[in-house]
Amino acid sequence: MGLIAITLIVAVFAWITSFAYRKAKYIFERLSAFQGPVALPFIGNLNQFHFKPEEFFEQAQGLAYMLRKERERICRVWFGRKFM
Repeated sequence: MGLIAITLIVAVFAWITSFAYRKAKYIFERLSAFQGPVALPFIGNLNQFHFKPEEFFEQAQGLAYMLRKERERICRVWFGRKFM
């Protein structure tokens, strides 16, 4: 009975880990279609931004103009683990 319980726990843990990995991989593949600056693990692009409101707005506009493709001004930015 103990062997069955351990096997079941390991199987559930493996399934949850596999599901989380596949979901993260799917999201990353979809978001990589957007252009944007390189993000560091855990902190994202936080090291590249100013936090005074007027400086941040100017920097965000500059980033949008710099990374525009044709007429579109869309890019990806990571704040920590959150995609903005």
